[in-house]
Amino acid sequence: MSNSEEDRLLFGIHCHQPVGNFSGVVEGVYRDAYRPTLETLAEFPAFRFVCHYSGPLLEWLERHHPEHLGLLVELARRGQLELLGGGFYEPVLAVIPPRDRRAQLARMQEFWAERTGVPPRGAWLAERVWSPELAEDLAAAGIAYVLLDDYHFRCAGLAADELTGAYRTEAGGRGLTVLPISQKLRYLVPFHPVEEVVADLAGRRGAAVLVDDGEKFGAWPGTREWVHERGWLRRFLAAMVEHPDIRTARIGDYLAAVPTRGFVYLPTTSYAEMGEWSLPAAQAARLAELRRQMGEAEQPLLRGGTFPFFFAKYPEGGYLRQRVLAAGAEARGRADPAARRHLLRAQCNDAYWHGVFGGIYLPHLRRALWGELLAAEAGLKPAAWAADLDGDGFPEHFFRTGEAVFAWCPRDGGVLRELSLGAWGVNLGDVLARRLEAYHLRPEEAEAAAQDVATIHERGFGVQPPAVLDSHRLSAFRDSFWVDGNQAGGFAQGIYRTEVGAWSLLLQREEAERAVAKEFQMPVRERRFAVRYRVRAPAGETFRVSLPLALPAGDSPAGELMVDGRGAGGFGQEAVVTAGELAFRDRVVSGELRLRSDPPAVWRLAPVRTPLRTERGAEAVMQGLDLSGSWELTVGEGEVTLLVSWDRR
Repeated sequence: MSNSEEDRLLFGIHCHQPVGNFSGVVEGVYRDAYRPTLETLAEFPAFRFVCHYSGPLLEWLERHHPEHLGLLVELARRGQLELLGGGFYEPVLAVIPPRDRRAQLARMQEFWAERTGVPPRGAWLAERVWSPELAEDLAAAGIAYVLLDDYHFRCAGLAADELTGAYRTEAGGRGLTVLPISQKLRYLVPFHPVEEVVADLAGRRGAAVLVDDGEKFGAWPGTREWVHERGWLRRFLAAMVEHPDIRTARIGDYLAAVPTRGFVYLPTTSYAEMGEWSLPAAQAARLAELRRQMGEAEQPLLRGGTFPFFFAKYPEGGYLRQRVLAAGAEARGRADPAARRHLLRAQCNDAYWHGVFGGIYLPHLRRALWGELLAAEAGLKPAAWAADLDGDGFPEHFFRTGEAVFAWCPRDGGVLRELSLGAWGVNLGDVLARRLEAYHLRPEEAEAAAQDVATIHERGFGVQPPAVLDSHRLSAFRDSFWVDGNQAGGFAQGIYRTEVGAWSLLLQREEAERAVAKEFQMPVRERRFAVRYRVRAPAGETFRVSLPLALPAGDSPAGELMVDGRGAGGFGQEAVVTAGELAFRDRVVSGELRLRSDPPAVWRLAPVRTPLRTERGAEAVMQGLDLSGSWELTVGEGEVTLLVSWDRR
């Protein structure tokens, strides 16, 4: 670098905590990363930088550490810090409607304008997910520039020596400035010695952009000791302000002084790793291997998937997204700001996908978004309707009773896709299926770090694949017949005919000598419903109904199973019992769910556990309870009634 206005280090940090994260976890990240990082930066007033804090984190700081917000405002007013905007609740803007994009962006603009008098001019894009049409909405919202990865620019064909400074793009006639974040610097800082970082920066020409996760400055494994206790950050900042050939600048100041390098049109993409994570396991592993075999310049030619692929890879998240979008369309007809806020919070990105962090595999994050959605719908009048929510060509049947929301899917086994209890603010149908991930295909991989601390993208963790893989989504009232331990017929995933009545739904399927008719009945504004079965099959076969449950207590001591009124342990056990009634007492929501069978059933219970990779290593998370009831058809036909009720205790 030199003292030319064009040669600058444009440094920044992005700090985010998802909606629904445990407050104690956020407190730990604040203690280890956010607070010491910002306080150390404040000690070097000549070091200019930009900073983005997501809305969920800002709301948490307002409640728990308002002094931290005060320091951000102070640094902004003294000219050291430039604050960045973005979607307030950290949605992926490319996958929400334009109306919601504008609302998310405006909320962040207003938040900082109220506190500093100046709305942000730059914006952070969640997971740097870019789609060309975003330029129009961003510019219309008053955003002048956004930060993407240099990978985006390489995918557009730019050469290595063109990945500095800023460029212009446009959509719908509205222009926007885009800047490429250096992937090399993301991997160097703060994981390599300061001297190595200084040598890289001193040899660069043009503006070097480095804006990355604030959590890696103390919260990622090993970084607290390395960055703060052993002084890496302090040495880095001292080197930056003392080096004769390195100067820092706020991005807004840089753009006011230096013209852009020209126009560029970037493809729909995110950072390189996202293209792998969004693919099915086998293809993701193959793409990673091909990239290792290719040179750096050729790697962007293999782009992999894009962010919306996650909604197909994890249809549980895809269904939640569609529910939020549909509720948002309905809410536009209501003057209810609280409902709109709940729906915007339900768009927080983390629980819709999975990469290095737990993401969609963390039940408490999914449960938080479901809670926001249900809070937005609280107080709506009872209603019944049919809609092809998932766009598969077959309508789902929805019933909102005032106490619960039910969604039946005739196409995929006539199952109950959603069982949302208003009193609990929980969708009991939200049980994530067990699937292969790319890292399950490398179970022998050990943790690999070349030095004391390494970026999470360079750490490998051996994760054994799930002992059981689910061939379909784990949905309630999935029917099957069994002969000598083998499944017979295609009822589990077959198409059911439907007849809609007054607060009832009849689903039927026939196949050779087997038939199922199940009638769902739900009283309005009551905390109960019934499903009555009439089944026919060859004598001696076993009829089974699956009833997976996403009970909030999981395998913690807060859950207690009752079998015919007697205590039988927690939810995390495996058991086979014959009973007429099961009760699930969950102290997380202070509620009890009761399931009564007439005649009594043979109940099988087992926890649904998913082994996954996180930034901390390998973990196994309980997604819910795999529950099924079975009845032997001694005379080839029979009737079964299942009564479900719930309450607060």
